[in-house]
Amino acid sequence: MKIVLAPVALAMLLSAGVGLAPCAARAAAPLRCEEEAVNPERTDVRCALANDQAGQRYRLEVHFSGGHDDTSASLSATLDGIPLTCGPDSKIKLFGEDGEVSLWCDFEVGGPGAQSHRLEGVVAYRHAVYGSARLVMQPR
Repeated sequence: MKIVLAPVALAMLLSAGVGLAPCAARAAAPLRCEEEAVNPERTDVRCALANDQAGQRYRLEVHFSGGHDDTSASLSATLDGIPLTCGPDSKIKLFGEDGEVSLWCDFEVGGPGAQSHRLEGVVAYRHAVYGSARLVMQPR
């Protein structure tokens, strides 16, 4: 059975302190990253991961607008200076997609250690407007 709530009913439940399903409550907030426009077709993204955030799954997402038939974009990343291999469900390249388009790289960071980690991403794009990047911790 699927229950659908009207926006007003949902707002009333939330204001009364009624929680959502556990998986919705675990939605991760984005982690802080710095973005630097290198030129009109490239943006670099840098994120620091504290050592207590190791042993986790992450997704680096990049969003664009204005995609059309000759839009292209790619995402590559390194972790601590070593090229990062994105997971099989990642989308690190696109071509010819319309409207709001995105790339993402799913990856894991090894178990806790004594050091913090540095993620660096290079986003190259043509015929699209760069929107934003964000790093999100994924549920296990």
